Amino acid sequence: MDTSPFAKLAPELRNCIYELLLKSARPFVLSGGAYNTHSRKIDYHDQRHPLSLAFVCRQIYAECVLIFYNINKFVLLGQPTFGSNNLFPVFRGAIGKVNSEALGSVTMQGGSVNDAN
Repeated sequence: MDTSPFAKLAPELRNCIYELLLKSARPFVLSGGAYNTHSRKIDYHDQRHPLSLAFVCRQIYAECVLIFYNINKFVLLGQPTFGSNNLFPVFRGAIGKVNSEALGSVTMQGGSVNDAN
């Protein structure tokens, strides 16, 4: 990416572009232990994978993945429990420590996907 016109843009401008492309109007509703947003098995409400931009190259991934976790809302569905089955630690473990530290909004709900929309 070093020689591309996009790489020559100021980092602040690239971050603005990432925010425009990665921000979702609706929360990401994750259920049934499918808490890894990198997984292609999750049924996203958009037609494309929300991190498809991040998969272009390692540099873009490094620049935009934290923005993705910071600006979007995530809803974890299931019955909250204590101990090793607690929803939030499972989600944090699935996305990794660095990404989980960037999280902006995570809520936990019992019920079905329809309850969260």
